[in-house]
Parts: sequence; structure tokens; C-alpha cells
Amino acid sequence: MPKLLFRLAASLLQTFEPKLNILMYHRVMPEPDPLRPWEIDQQQFRKHMQWISGNFNVIPLAEAVEQLKNGTLKRRSLAITFDDGYLDNATHALPVLQEFDFHATFFCTSAWLGGGQMWNDKVIESVRLWEDDTLTIDELDLYDLPLASIAEKNKAIASILPKLKYLPTAERQIIAERLESKISELPQLMMHAEQIKQLHAAGMEIGGHTHSHPIIAQLDDQSLQNELTTNKQMLETIIGEEISLFAYPNGKSGTDFRSDQSKLLKQAGFSMAVTTEPATAGRASELYELPRFTPWDSTKNRFLARLLQIQLESR
Repeated sequence: MPKLLFRLAASLLQTFEPKLNILMYHRVMPEPDPLRPWEIDQQQFRKHMQWISGNFNVIPLAEAVEQLKNGTLKRRSLAITFDDGYLDNATHALPVLQEFDFHATFFCTSAWLGGGQMWNDKVIESVRLWEDDTLTIDELDLYDLPLASIAEKNKAIASILPKLKYLPTAERQIIAERLESKISELPQLMMHAEQIKQLHAAGMEIGGHTHSHPIIAQLDDQSLQNELTTNKQMLETIIGEEISLFAYPNGKSGTDFRSDQSKLLKQAGFSMAVTTEPATAGRASELYELPRFTPWDSTKNRFLARLLQIQLESR
């Protein structure tokens, strides 16, 4: 978007009630990874923060939502969030956030604390290190997937992950671990308790993201309660204080979580929750279904225009 159009869009927003952009990231890689083309690296993340700086008012999520609800939120306000609890959040995202004096919220799972891997990461890293030129997964009706090149490995990953995603948690984990068992050793990907303490000591917010990242829409109340309380208690033990922010795994309403499950979040002690619905939050937004989105544009004008566009579309 040309600068003039950007200014016009920004000016138009002045006539509306202030909205809150909530950005969502997962990993910040040390360098681009051809098997994770959807993830950004540290250089691109720094560019994002540069583009945001001076154009948006960046504030911690809890503070931003409080201001949104009491009517004191400034225009073009923005909160930054990360999901899952990857090690590179501490090693590569935190230093960049500190360069700009930005505060972010890190929603962490707890089952893989100590350098483990989530089920999807087990698949990706197993495919990366697979020694044979083909891969068969009988349970998924996938046979002789070619793996001789990066392109073929990307295609295989794109075939495996959707088939695994909505399987029952235990079954999904078994298949992922079976792939892992064929590899000598996978890299450590998730944070240790020390990194979570480091983020907290640096003024970052720590939030819950369930214990084992299930599709919670598939869970009964007791199973979800166990996921929430285990996750919350483990994280609170690490940082030494209560946590009240939550992010739904995957985050699509109806598919990944049900609105009626918010009562269990309240019972567990969470005061708000974020989804992955691509919109901005307004004063009327449900506290347990706050929208957020991932910015993916690679140039400054397009990146900033995307944020303004989503604000305009959320009216």
C-alpha cells in the first residue's frame, strides 16, 4: 500500500472506536528453515518489530485488554504473543524484544518442558533426518512417500500433519513417537524451566496453553480440567506467581474449542483467552474469545497495511 493510502486508512481509523491488534508468533528461527517456511527467522522478526515501532503503541496483553474494556485504550494499540513454548523464544525472540523495549506474552505448554518436542515437531524433524528415500505410515494410509529432496520432504510433511492433527491425542502421539524411534536423536526444541524464568524476569507475561496441546473441543470436562490445572500449576511453580492468561491450542472456535468450555477456564483461574480468529479485539469482544492473527507480509508497507486492513475489516 502506498504511503498516502496508508495515511488515509490510518486517518479513517481515527473515526472509529480504538481496536486492539494481537499478533501471534510461534518460533523465531536463527535462520530460514526450508522445512518450516511458515516460521520467521530472527532477522525477519527484527524487521517486524522495527515496522511496529513508531507506528503502534505496544503494550502487554493483560494491560491492553484492561484498557480496551475500560475505554482507555489508545488508537493503534498492539500486543505481541507467542504460542507453545519454543526454546528459540528465549534465545532469539527475547533479545529482539528487549532491543525495542517491547513486552510480549508467552503461552506455554508444559508436557515437553526440558527440551522435548511436540507431536508435529517430531514429525518434521523425523522427516528431516529420515535416512531412507521413502516413508510409509500404514495407520494414515500413506505409502512410499518420497523423501529424496527438500521439496519431497515438504510435500510429505504436508501430507502427514493434517492427517495426524485431529486424531485422538494418544493415537497422534504414538504415531509421532514411532517415527521418532527411527531417528538417533531429535534436537531439543522446547524451553526448560530456566528459560521460562528468564522470560518472566525480563518482564514478559507467561500464559497457559494446556499441558499436552490437545484439541480441547474433543475433551470431556474432566480431561480438560486436568489439562488446564496441570499446565497452570507447573508454570506457576516455575515463575512463583499466578498466571491468568490462556491461549487455545490451534484456536478455531467450534473446531478446536467450544464456547461453553470457557466456564472451565474461569474455574481454573484464567481471566481471559485468545483464539486464532483473524480480527482485532474491540470493547465488545468476549474475554474468552479474543481474536489474534499472524502477520506474514515481507515488506514494511504491506505489513503495516495488513494490520490496518484487519482493523477496518473488524468494524
